[in-house]
Amino acid sequence: MEKLNLNNTLLLNATLTLPFSILLLIFTDAISGLLGMEIFVVELIAVYLLLFSTAAWLAAKISNVLIAKMVTLLDILWIVVSSILVIINPFYKNLLATVFVIMTEILVVFFVIFQLKGIVQPPAEEKPSLG
Repeated sequence: MEKLNLNNTLLLNATLTLPFSILLLIFTDAISGLLGMEIFVVELIAVYLLLFSTAAWLAAKISNVLIAKMVTLLDILWIVVSSILVIINPFYKNLLATVFVIMTEILVVFFVIFQLKGIVQPPAEEKPSLG
């Protein structure tokens, strides 16, 4: 199994985010009703996630550390804003939405940890084999 490096973490982040954003766009009405959120909020989140997953994929494919830093910063921003929204509860009218947001935050924290590790500690040079 290949090691979870910066590019692989970014690809995993993008791979999990893209289908979720598409599902949000397709089932906006149903999801907004289930979570007790306004339709425009779900649409806004879906578009944001679509753009985010594209940036994460691009950062991984072209191995661009600057874009990777931007993606990581957006992940951190997502955690902070989501935490504030859970606390003040302007949109999350029910427990399901709150639990869903908290679970998403936990996943994003793991992405941030691995992305920051990959940004701060670039991959070591391959050592030539001795035999």
